Amino acid sequence: MKGKMGQENRPRVPVGQENRPRVPLIAKTDGGGMGAVLMSVALMLLFMLVLVTSVDYGLYSMNCRVLGRGMDFAASAAVQEIDRARSREGISAGYDEETGLFSVNDIYIDADSANRVFFTVLSQNTGFSEEELRKHMLTVIVTPSHTGMECRFYREGYSETVLVERPEMLEAAINQRVRTLYPQTGPDADKRIIFVNGNIKTNQFKERPYFFAFVRGLEINGLLRNRKVYFACFAGAKIDRRESS
Repeated sequence: MKGKMGQENRPRVPVGQENRPRVPLIAKTDGGGMGAVLMSVALMLLFMLVLVTSVDYGLYSMNCRVLGRGMDFAASAAVQEIDRARSREGISAGYDEETGLFSVNDIYIDADSANRVFFTVLSQNTGFSEEELRKHMLTVIVTPSHTGMECRFYREGYSETVLVERPEMLEAAINQRVRTLYPQTGPDADKRIIFVNGNIKTNQFKERPYFFAFVRGLEINGLLRNRKVYFACFAGAKIDRRESS
């Protein structure tokens, strides 16, 4: 009885497969463990490369933002350096009898003082030395007058004055000088000039003093490598006519 019961509890083998060798569910192959290790190392290296690249670009982007904001602060400070000895101050000097309005014509920015203030403020906000900044920057000082808009260009070892008739012509005049001083071809050429005016009717420039600054080819540090940047900024002086004291 026990023998019969033991036979009944055994799993039945299909007919014809009684002597067939058993095959394990997971076949063992030589080198399988080493392959898994190599795959894990490759995935880890890929993850580290992506992480380091992200940190590198993040550091570069942060430094670019610091430079951009520093240029805005510096231009806003520089444009307030008015040359009082050369400018026509007072309400009577700016009154236009034909229109009955007060203009800010013939109010000049002190170029030496404005450039000095700009580079000092920019250096303090970004950590770049003034010497390094001057090597890679072009500044433009604009003064409205009765004869037009006077543009004075300054770069290390270079200065030039250009006169344009109307404010809407400033963009073209400045971009022409930028292309001449910093020739560039290829798809990135247009990224190195300014775009302010949509058209003549939407002109953003007015008859007031302006201070422009262009940075060209300044190297910004990342984690792995340095990249050259090309920025532009400008600020207009917020001034009006008052009685001179």
